Amino acid sequence: MMKKLKLQSNSSTLLYIQILKITVLVILYALLVTLKLSAQSLSVSIDVKKDTSIHPLNIGDRIPDKLWNTVLPVMHDPQQKEHIQLKDLQAKKLIIIDFWATWCAPCIASIKKLQIIEKKYADRFALIPVTYEKLDLLQRQMAKLSFHPFSVYSDPQLLQYFPHRSIPHQVWIMDNKVVHIGAAVDANEKNIALALDGHLPQMEVKAEFMDFSLTKPLDEFARRINIPIYKKSVVTGYIKGIGGNNGIMQAKGQKLLYYNNAWVMSMLAYATDMPLNRIWIDTVKRSNTSFINQQGCYQLITPEATPDDQMKAWFLDDLEASFNCHVNKKTREMQVIKIVKLGISPASKLEKLQYRIDLKSLLALLNTNFKWKVDLPIYTTDLALRTVLYANESIPKLTKDKVRLAEFLKRNGLTLSHTVESLEMLVVNPNNESKQ
Repeated sequence: MMKKLKLQSNSSTLLYIQILKITVLVILYALLVTLKLSAQSLSVSIDVKKDTSIHPLNIGDRIPDKLWNTVLPVMHDPQQKEHIQLKDLQAKKLIIIDFWATWCAPCIASIKKLQIIEKKYADRFALIPVTYEKLDLLQRQMAKLSFHPFSVYSDPQLLQYFPHRSIPHQVWIMDNKVVHIGAAVDANEKNIALALDGHLPQMEVKAEFMDFSLTKPLDEFARRINIPIYKKSVVTGYIKGIGGNNGIMQAKGQKLLYYNNAWVMSMLAYATDMPLNRIWIDTVKRSNTSFINQQGCYQLITPEATPDDQMKAWFLDDLEASFNCHVNKKTREMQVIKIVKLGISPASKLEKLQYRIDLKSLLALLNTNFKWKVDLPIYTTDLALRTVLYANESIPKLTKDKVRLAEFLKRNGLTLSHTVESLEMLVVNPNNESKQ
């Protein structure tokens, strides 16, 4: 009996030791995880922390040694470098630092153009695209865009030297100093060739209001550069330096509806929840209005509890009053392009293709336009909107090409049919010639 008790006691002791060991290991693991997480948080705070010794540079300022020696992370470097310094390119006659982002179509178009120019003048000209976006996001987005430029990424420092609110934002450097800060419009081969020959052309300096806030009255910024103000509530002309954006937001106990630097026709579409290709102006009346090709800004500040629909209704009232027109929704017989079944079975093994989209999303792509113009095509269908279609190339790209679109639909057993349908349209009636 005593021997049995002793064995039980030894077993209990061993079990206790095992439990103690496991407990210690768990505590140590928890400490390691905590330390690891703390290091990640510290790393993030260091990445975003501003360098108080950096002062913004303007046209005419010399490039400080600190900037020439700043180590910058890069991707797709021709020499497979992971980091560069501006001093590596200091011997070039002209350097253009080009701030961009993957979501900015004008930025990408400008970089592609400048890359071609850079190859032609490679011995004297260097292009340095710069983005604040992180590497993992860039890689995902560029895979979709089929665009893989050499670029500085995750930039916290160049942005401090050259602060800006909108992109493209391009800084020209010659003879160790800033000689121009502009948008993409002047970054062409003619101007670059002149600069390389020692004749810097006259170019428009890019306006940047770094104190701009969505909660400030737009008329304050319009007055600074003598932009006309159409209405105090507030409708203005195009304001350079504040970028383009729109939406409804809440701030400081108020609600704001804002739509900045957009076509007036796009504002009408937003205020009425109608796509641009469903806006109709009588053929005769089109010659009696100037706002079709006008751009402007709008800001409405209301109590926080104001419903979105009410804000859009006020927005529409302001647009009608400011641009001397009247709009209403009416059913009209319209020419449409209808997606219908082809009458033959779709190609086999479509599911193995890389790209896919449902019919609802495809219609949204086809009916989306950047700017209103006469007789924008209207796409419709009676087929199930959940129908999935397959393609072997990027679908947004092929929707821009009628031949490739037809081939894509045919492969999926569909085709386009031109017909007439009764559709709800936004009918715009100009009262008379706009005075704006």
